[in-house]
Amino acid sequence: VIFNQDWEGEMNGWTFVTVYGNKPWTIGSYNGNKYANANGYNDDVNNDQWCLSPAFNLNNYHGVTLTFMNAMKFTGPDLELYFSNDYDGQDPTTAIWQKLEFTMSEGNYTWTESGEISLDGLHGSNCYLGFRYTSSIEEGAAAWEIDDILLTATSVTGVNETNSMEVSLWNYDNEIFVVNDTDSNLQMSVFNVLGQQVLTKTIATGSVRFAHNLAKGLYIVTLRNNEEGMSSKIIVR
Repeated sequence: VIFNQDWEGEMNGWTFVTVYGNKPWTIGSYNGNKYANANGYNDDVNNDQWCLSPAFNLNNYHGVTLTFMNAMKFTGPDLELYFSNDYDGQDPTTAIWQKLEFTMSEGNYTWTESGEISLDGLHGSNCYLGFRYTSSIEEGAAAWEIDDILLTATSVTGVNETNSMEVSLWNYDNEIFVVNDTDSNLQMSVFNVLGQQVLTKTIATGSVRFAHNLAKGLYIVTLRNNEEGMSSKIIVR
């Protein structure tokens, strides 16, 4: 895990930057869940507002994948997502940004998973992600929310990571289900958003299910044998 931002605690290096306008990104909360929120409603000027990640080094990893949750309501420009390896950490208008596509919420504040966004092929030792929110008097002002921003990767050294392991994994209620179609046992580890290991278990071949008492939230699960490994995420609701 390169970073996992759920807005429940500290900003963890994320920053909100105003290029112009009076409606910057803020931290919102609903039913006990916190998220980053941008909404230019009732502003009498246009807005260009950025939510920017901490710097990260892509040269240390491969298999880099970004996912996040997003929700939207009202009419206005779409939220945009960008990658840069030359942002100075201060002014996003001076950087070169590459646009990244993702699955957007269809509205009514419906939380939608972005889909897996691959950053393979991108590089740099000082990389950033930027969520750009815009609104205008002419086009309107939608409300956008983002949460559970997860950037995962495989280190360039260590056990070979693969997306082709014959393993399926999911969580339902308070049970984790694993279908292990490999020919060996797997060591499973579950990590919370702080990177702390909260659960370990040996997974035999075949279909396995077991109960847990994990708190609500997002978790990273790794499964490994002596030759290869994989990682996935589960959301406990």
